[in-house]
Amino acid sequence: MEKKNCKAGIILGIVGIVTGIIIPIVGLGCGIGGVVVCSKNKEQMNVKAGMLLSVIAIVVSCIIWGINTYLIMQQMPAV
Repeated sequence: MEKKNCKAGIILGIVGIVTGIIIPIVGLGCGIGGVVVCSKNKEQMNVKAGMLLSVIAIVVSCIIWGINTYLIMQQMPAV
């Protein structure tokens, strides 16, 4: 059962990276979920990989969200 939890962290990290490019809020949620799952399983060997993927998902989501916000603000007319 512990292996499934560790794989869940890795899968959430990968899904977070992919969805973070398309829909940043979903990628952010998956990244946070991956960090939570990996932090509960500190004894596993693959925890570092899952944690790293989850943190990358969070960073990618935040960067894409910032770029989208900047581009939307550039399109709005000045009042």
